[in-house]
Amino acid sequence: MLTPIEIHNTEHKKGRGYSKKEMDDFLAVITNDYESLYKENVELKNSLNKLNGEMDYYKSMENTLQKALVLAEKTSKDTIETANSKAAVIEKEANIKADKIIDQANNQLNIIRQKCIQLIQQYNQFKMQYKQIAVKQIDLLDSDFYEIYATDLLKNIDAVSDEFESDNSNLPNDSVSDDVIVSNEPEEIKQTESELEIENNDMNQQITKEISPVKMDTLDLLLRDIREEMGEDKSLFEFLDNE
Repeated sequence: MLTPIEIHNTEHKKGRGYSKKEMDDFLAVITNDYESLYKENVELKNSLNKLNGEMDYYKSMENTLQKALVLAEKTSKDTIETANSKAAVIEKEANIKADKIIDQANNQLNIIRQKCIQLIQQYNQFKMQYKQIAVKQIDLLDSDFYEIYATDLLKNIDAVSDEFESDNSNLPNDSVSDDVIVSNEPEEIKQTESELEIENNDMNQQITKEISPVKMDTLDLLLRDIREEMGEDKSLFEFLDNE
């Protein structure tokens, strides 16, 4: 392929003008070279256009990727901020609920504690009152009433026996009948028993007036309420059983 310098330095013989053959050959070479250059130039332009198209495509992809990256960063940031906000709200609500649950538990604990104290007080009062009743009954049994009753009974039996023997000794033998019936319950014994019964009833009425025991249904209701609230905790009832 001729270079521009070779074309510029080419000399043609001028005898009677330029040689037609040399000029034709030279033009043929130039034509071929130009045709080759033209084709190569067209190919280069096509390649350049193709490369420019690919470059535009890659630039467009780059811009798209950059936009996507920016959007992803923004979305990630927004997502993180939203998640943090929701987490803060959830944490706040959880703390409020936890405080509320703790307050309710403390209130229930105080209610149970007060009921336990009330139950223990009433239980002790109930136990003390019935101890007093038992002591009163024991004192009644140990009192002089029953001792007097036993002594008088023996004296009355001895008196009746002596009287009966005295009467029989003063009667003739033929006047004694086998059908004589002796009363097994003299008037003195009846009177003594009636007096003791009246005094015993008066004593029981006095004890009942002095002591007003706690009703069992009240204790049962308190025990049932506390069992329902305390669940499986049996420490209170073990304490009461030990008492």
